[in-house]
This record gives sequence, C-alpha cells and structure tokens, in this order.
Amino acid sequence: MGKSGLLRLNDRGRRDSMALDIRTVSPLSQYDPPKGFWTTEKGLLWKGFENHKLSSEDSNIFQRRTLIISTLESPPYLMEKLDYKPRSSKNFFDRYEGFVIDLANELADLLHFNYSVILSNTYGSMDKSGQWNGMIRDLLDEVSHTFNM
Repeated sequence: MGKSGLLRLNDRGRRDSMALDIRTVSPLSQYDPPKGFWTTEKGLLWKGFENHKLSSEDSNIFQRRTLIISTLESPPYLMEKLDYKPRSSKNFFDRYEGFVIDLANELADLLHFNYSVILSNTYGSMDKSGQWNGMIRDLLDEVSHTFNM
C-alpha cells in the first residue's frame, strides 16, 4: 500500500486501481487534510463541498467560454479506456478517461464552461536554442489555456 492506494495490475500489466488526494498547495499544506479524493472506481469526490455554493463572481468568470486543456497520456491522469476499440469512435471522450477528465467535468459543471482537450507528446522542456516544446509550448503559443501535471 502506497500513497496512491493498493498496487494492483490487470492482465495487461497496467495498474487498474488508484486513489489520489486533492490538496491545497502552500508551504504548510502538508499538514492540512485533503480537500477531496479521486479514485479509479468512484471518480472525483469533494470532501465537504457537496453543498458548497459559489458567489456569482466566482461562477461567472468562465461562463460560456471554451477552455482548451493540454495533456498527455499518463495513467491515472489520462489513459485509454480498457474497452476502447480502435476505429469505433474518433471522439476523444469515447477513447480516454482519468483524473484530468473527471476534474475538468466537475469544474465545467461548477463554473459553467465548456472545454476541449489536446494531446501533447511531452510535459515540456527547453531545447538548446531556448525554445520550449510540449505542453509548455502549447501555453506559450496560446494553443491551450491550462495543462495537467
């Protein structure tokens, strides 16, 4: 048992069970309890936010916008569905699942925005000429608005 739950592999050698804490990031946040959880079985679970109401200012900031999320396939954040059959659909959401999708769906419902996802091949690094690639390049070129890590 580790920080992400019981390590269990399926018949394809992939991890099929995982749990992640959702935490606030600050110098003292290591002492704060998790704000929520994400598991492969139950998806996103917000602790104590079931009846949370946003102010009108909070809920209008993204309203009627389409945000673009840059990500890469990296289980459990984004992974191909086990039952996905190539050629069955070209729809991104028919093919992929994971923490990134669950979190984006929850935030989109809460803040009333739409989103699309673009796949990148790397998180991003700077090459010898000082140029960035990957998801960082997507942000710099304003191809995407945010990315997962």
